[in-house]
Amino acid sequence: MSDIQTYTPVLPMYDHQRRALTAGWDRQAYGYLMEMGTGKTRAAIELAWLRRERIDRVVWFCPVSLKETIRYEIGKHTAGAAVHVFDGLTTMSNLPDALWYIVGIESMSSSNRVTLAVNALITDRTMVIVDESSYIKGHDSRRTQRITMLAELARYRLILTGTPISQGVVDLFAQMKFLSPKILGYRSFYSFAANHLEYSDKYPGRIVRALQTDRLAAKIQPYTYQVTKDECLDLPTKIHETRYCGMTAEQT
Repeated sequence: MSDIQTYTPVLPMYDHQRRALTAGWDRQAYGYLMEMGTGKTRAAIELAWLRRERIDRVVWFCPVSLKETIRYEIGKHTAGAAVHVFDGLTTMSNLPDALWYIVGIESMSSSNRVTLAVNALITDRTMVIVDESSYIKGHDSRRTQRITMLAELARYRLILTGTPISQGVVDLFAQMKFLSPKILGYRSFYSFAANHLEYSDKYPGRIVRALQTDRLAAKIQPYTYQVTKDECLDLPTKIHETRYCGMTAEQT
């Protein structure tokens, strides 16, 4: 196992990505709240790769549209480690042997087949990553509940997002609960809401004010690494990359 201080990745990392790797190394539950374009995917890959002798596999949840991108990035930064991308044929009875398994977040709400297959993968030596964790911000959605429940057994849990709060602090509860209920200290959304949300008397369900936000920020601070593009002094302004793809006869 490589030491965190002497670890040499396959490809060079930026300073802020190295800081993210160091910050999350000794945390079983952690969040990379890194702005788009700062390389949170790269930091997550390196964190999992550095832990590869401590874990049996990585289950990486991401939006369906990103599955092939994540496969490509893993291959580029791990010298071709075995990756399986869940597809329409993946079941719990035909799971191939791999280190990395990529699962569409949306599939967790629509497919019992995928949910059962994921359940067969996760053990107490697994690392579970939720990429674009705003997709599980709804505390009562089926995909949030399924992913959170299945990940409870995992040794390591990591979330990646550039927008942890899009509609207010209400978005924090489910994402932090996925990591660990101990972070915020509430096992139910209703306990969280009673302490941190004020609802409209006129319009039921409408949140009019957030309460004790400083307290929430203090609770999540030890479990998150945050960075914006403006803070990344070593980051190029823009990276251009050419990708080639085929076209169908109709598209041509």
